[in-house]
Amino acid sequence: MRRASDVLQEKATANAKRRNEGLVKTCLVWCTGVVQRRCSKKESERAERETERKQLRLS
Repeated sequence: MRRASDVLQEKATANAKRRNEGLVKTCLVWCTGVVQRRCSKKESERAERETERKQLRLS
């Protein structure tokens, strides 16, 4: 069985990676994925905006 501190460390690492890559895996993915956490409305709106911005830059 994994220690709680290990799990927290993994979450922190995953969050840092996500921020560093500037990849906003849209909030929904995170809520339905392994990390079961509530997403604020503001957070999901920000994710959508960043995704749109990336798509504009790519096109």
